Amino acid sequence: MRTRFAHPVRQTHVELRSGGGTAATAMHLAVRVGQARWSDLSGLRGHISHLPPDDFDPLSSNRHHVVAILKDLLPFAGYGQRIFVARSGGRPVGFIVFTVLGPDQRWVVSDIGASLGVYAAEPVLEELVHHGVVAAGLEGTKRLYSRVPTSSPILASFRRCGFAPYTTETILGAPMMPVPTGPTRGRRQLSNDVWSIHQLYLASVPRQVQYAEALTSHHWDIERQGWSGTTRNGWLVEDGYQAVGYVKAASNHRAHTLEFMMHPDHRKRFPDLIGTVAKDLESRLARPARVIVRNYQQEYVSYLREIGFAVQLEQELQVKYTTAPVRAPANVSVTFASDLKEPVGKRVPTFLVDGPSDPSSEAS
Repeated sequence: MRTRFAHPVRQTHVELRSGGGTAATAMHLAVRVGQARWSDLSGLRGHISHLPPDDFDPLSSNRHHVVAILKDLLPFAGYGQRIFVARSGGRPVGFIVFTVLGPDQRWVVSDIGASLGVYAAEPVLEELVHHGVVAAGLEGTKRLYSRVPTSSPILASFRRCGFAPYTTETILGAPMMPVPTGPTRGRRQLSNDVWSIHQLYLASVPRQVQYAEALTSHHWDIERQGWSGTTRNGWLVEDGYQAVGYVKAASNHRAHTLEFMMHPDHRKRFPDLIGTVAKDLESRLARPARVIVRNYQQEYVSYLREIGFAVQLEQELQVKYTTAPVRAPANVSVTFASDLKEPVGKRVPTFLVDGPSDPSSEAS
């Protein structure tokens, strides 16, 4: 039986404004943010997500907030999500879905949305993000992540809640996976390639991105199709026994989503790598293909365009730390041991005491 966390309920007032932005159209709304309930299912059906479709996100599959809430409420379903709903007057006005991933149980924002009619949704979305950060910290989570389109109006909401960008990515798409001409000198990933792929990651990804992502070698494990309907496979090209190029593909019935890495000294082998992947995927059912290109990989965009890909979306990758180590001088109180002496009674000054004079003194 799974364990559910009792997250606190946050109650606050937000100021909403319509598209005009004048004082006459301002409205104060009392909002309570808490865990999802069965009664939220019908009220959230008309809410629209503020993130792009899950085809663009290699971490998500079959994403829909109503389905996510239903799975979360069922007692026999897996508990890999945290879902919070904003309510006003008992009516749902917004939601946020976090997916819990990896051995460090990081929280990734997989869906967020709101429905407020003519009023801007950003204040409610900001309250949802803030509530999620607090709830993650209470569970001991150290990092939260989000992927937000650079043109999205909710980008500022994440920034105000402490999310900081660590890289950007461009998503290129094609109606089906192009098959470039030329030789293919790569191969499919085996289970014992994980260590070599992780070394390629350390050699090809900027250090600040590595610190933000905090990935372990298990991130490169291949996964066969499970209940989510998504299969993850990998391909690589080598120089001797060292991986110098790698592609990981998340495939479902809607699309193939590819992420890649190339060693800086072997950039010319990128066509070999893409050709190997295309030849392998060619035997499967035709479906759209997308390639994720990060800002430090922009030199490969021109080749991808040449073989048939086109730019579809640009996103900002963000991280939020719930805890941070702080070094401060410690004030230590040191107690020194002292010799114990017998207590001495109170005495008056000796010149007030009458007694025999000292025979050796001048007065005597």
